[in-house]
Amino acid sequence: MSSSTIAWHQRLEARVLVATTLVVGLSLAGVLVATRTVVTSYSLNRSRQDLVAARAAFLRLIDTRRQSAAGTARLIVDLPTFREPLTNPEVAVDEATMSLTAEDFRGKIGATFCVITNKAGTWIGKAGGPPGSSQTGVITAAVSAAQSGRAASDIFSVGGQLFLVVSEPARFASEIVGTFTAGFALDDGVAKELALVTNSDVTFTCPGVCGSSLSHEPRSALTAFVDGNPSGLGAVGAEPDLRVIGGVTYVSGVSRLGRDETGATALVLLKDWAPTEAALARIHAVLLTVGAATFALVLFGALGYSRRLTRPIRDLAAAAGEVANGNWLGHVPEQGPAETRRMARAFNHMRTKIVRDNAERQKAAIALQEREAQLRQAQKMEAVGRLAGGVAHDFNNLLTAILGYSDLLLDTLPPDDPTRHPVGEIAKAGRSAASLTRDLLAFSRKQVLQPVVLEFNKVVETTDSLLRRLVGADVEVVLDLDPALRRVKADPGQISQVLLNLAVNARDAMPDGGRLTITTRNGTGAAIRQQLPPGDYVLLTVADTGCGMSEEVRAQIFEPFFTTKAVGKGTGLGLATVEGVIEQSGGQVWVESAPGAGTTFFLAFPGTDAAIEPEDIEPEAAPAGPERQETIVLVEDNEAVRALARRALTSDGYQVIEAGNGEEAIRLVRDRLAGIALVVTDVVMPVMGGRELVARLRAMRPDLRVVFTSGYASDPETAQHAQMLGASFLQKPFVPSALRRTVREALDTAATTR
Repeated sequence: MSSSTIAWHQRLEARVLVATTLVVGLSLAGVLVATRTVVTSYSLNRSRQDLVAARAAFLRLIDTRRQSAAGTARLIVDLPTFREPLTNPEVAVDEATMSLTAEDFRGKIGATFCVITNKAGTWIGKAGGPPGSSQTGVITAAVSAAQSGRAASDIFSVGGQLFLVVSEPARFASEIVGTFTAGFALDDGVAKELALVTNSDVTFTCPGVCGSSLSHEPRSALTAFVDGNPSGLGAVGAEPDLRVIGGVTYVSGVSRLGRDETGATALVLLKDWAPTEAALARIHAVLLTVGAATFALVLFGALGYSRRLTRPIRDLAAAAGEVANGNWLGHVPEQGPAETRRMARAFNHMRTKIVRDNAERQKAAIALQEREAQLRQAQKMEAVGRLAGGVAHDFNNLLTAILGYSDLLLDTLPPDDPTRHPVGEIAKAGRSAASLTRDLLAFSRKQVLQPVVLEFNKVVETTDSLLRRLVGADVEVVLDLDPALRRVKADPGQISQVLLNLAVNARDAMPDGGRLTITTRNGTGAAIRQQLPPGDYVLLTVADTGCGMSEEVRAQIFEPFFTTKAVGKGTGLGLATVEGVIEQSGGQVWVESAPGAGTTFFLAFPGTDAAIEPEDIEPEAAPAGPERQETIVLVEDNEAVRALARRALTSDGYQVIEAGNGEEAIRLVRDRLAGIALVVTDVVMPVMGGRELVARLRAMRPDLRVVFTSGYASDPETAQHAQMLGASFLQKPFVPSALRRTVREALDTAATTR
């Protein structure tokens, strides 16, 4: 018979649940009752201890006040101004004068009343309360003690008020000439002050309530309680206990005040029981909550135990549900009957295989994300490089005009002309600006380098003096150069610029001075760095003893415009330029650094055994002659550059046809292309660029000679394209002599090939 046909009350799980309910319910009720009893007893004992401590604190405060008042009275009776009237019979009998004296001292010591007596104990002056001489019996004992030469102090009830009374004898030599007695009221103010110290409500009874820290409503309830039942607060000195006063439960204790044995004057300390009741209620609620949770857990545990036989199937169902929710990491226990174990084993095998496949897909996804990040970085670098190249293009056009006209002026000025020097300075500044544009192109990694086979050590030694001036006297520069160093093929000017850029960074990292070490060594690829291709290399290291850099900074230092310097202190192009020059020279650059450990840059250049090439001497431009009547088409969108080129060519005897773009040039020469000897064209122009222009003209005349000019960042590709087309290439900025020489070489090459 299946379980679904058995009545629920006959099932074992029902019996377990009923028994568990009874046991847990009775246990919870017992715990609640026992806890409330124990906590109530503990809290009451703590409150009693607090009242005992408060009573002790009160007695210490009253004793401190008594000693302070006695000390003050003692100082007063020792004053000559106090004793003199007592020794002068005429003044001593003047009650008005003595009362003024008493009032003066009362105000100074803050007493409620002051009394001055002669040596016989007769009052000869008083100030403030108590009300009248009919109620002076309460201080007679104190005055009598002072007459006998002893200081006296006690707490008395006078006219429904409590006073701390202090009496001191006044001596002249060894004779007692009178007494000084002061009374300090123990009223509501004193009770409130003491309540702050004792952390309990303070009340004085005499025997009614004569001072209390309670507010109006609780005080009225206490007064009615005391008046209706004088002994209701308990016996003096008895153990504190719970009492209900005006509907509020307090832990109360009564203590004697002063030397009164009757208990008429007493101290009543009250501690509100309401916070304890609230705490008990919270504990009760927490216990109920915990008990209910425990009860539920026990019930569910019993129910789970009774259903143990069905666990294998439930495990499989739960695992299937987890898979449906995307959790593939679970495991089904292989337990129960053989069929169930086989099913669990097959399920676990399937899940393991799926998890493995998912892990491989996740790895592939992560790798794809990394490649996408690398692609975005490359695109960003490409975009910034295009921007830098565009700036360099426009700047080179300006420099072409500046350098060109400077050279033209120098050609027309006599050697002794005083204006030659400023014109030469203009040309010098233009060449410096051209060097800056080369830096921009180096940063974009597309500048046209002028590599030659060189001795690397000589480049370092040549740059050494400038480098030392750059870093300053407080930085020691150390050269450690290998005399057997291999030669390399690189642009010496760009290598010098790389050294200067690295030196500037080292100087900024050592504001308080330090050491800059430049080392050259031979090596092979794997021995220097695993990432280097096989081959022989020259390794240049530039190391400083500066502040170093963190891993985060080191990962970004070659990015364009990244800088750790303050705004206006750096462009962020120095190291990007270094990387561009090194990579375009076929080498690699990397850095090692840590905070506080300095920085070392490693620059690896491919070595070469080629011989050093002799320096080229730039030939002078051939003089103009009547035989130079060739017609040249000049295509340039920049008017200043076009005007300079036209002037340079016409001064050499050439016929020049000008155009501002490729489309205009085709329109001008389409019908007379046969008479054109050469086309000089810029590469990048609006409407139609130089490459398209040349392609369309050569479609009409294949043997047409061409000279490309450009200051744009894509010059390497342009130079290669020109070489493929059999054309010449002239990099901007150029001077008239360079233009004339390039044009003449192109024309002479054409004549030779014919």
